Amino acid sequence: MLEPVAEGEDAGFIDFLGRSTAPGANPEHAGGREPDAGFARDGGTALHYVKQDGSQVFKYAVRKMYESCRDLLARNGLTGEDVAVMIPHQANIRIINAAGERLGIAPEKVVINIDRYGNTTAGTIR
Repeated sequence: MLEPVAEGEDAGFIDFLGRSTAPGANPEHAGGREPDAGFARDGGTALHYVKQDGSQVFKYAVRKMYESCRDLLARNGLTGEDVAVMIPHQANIRIINAAGERLGIAPEKVVINIDRYGNTTAGTIR
C-alpha cells in the first residue's frame, strides 16, 4: 500500500502482503509438469502442455485477489472506500473488475492498462 507523504517525511510502503500457492492448488497450473514427457499422451493430450479450466481459474483468481487485498486492508484498519487508487496485476480485466467490486472500490479508482500493454506477468518474473 502506498500513500502520499508530507515533505521531509520518510517515504515508503505502509504494508505488504506476499502470498504464494502450493503446487496443484491453482487450477491455472494444472498439467505442464512433465517437461520430459515428450509426446507422451494421456487421454489424447500431451502431458507437457499446460492445461487450464478457464472458469475455475477466473473464480480462483478473483477469490485470491480479493482475499489478499481484504486482509491487507483489514490489517491496517482500512476498507475499500479508503483506497484512492488500486493498481492491480494486469492479468485479466474481468478478474480486476470483479475483485475491485468485491472490495468496494469504485471502478474509476482502479488502474487498468491491460488493453494497451497486455498481461504484465513477464515483466514481474525474475
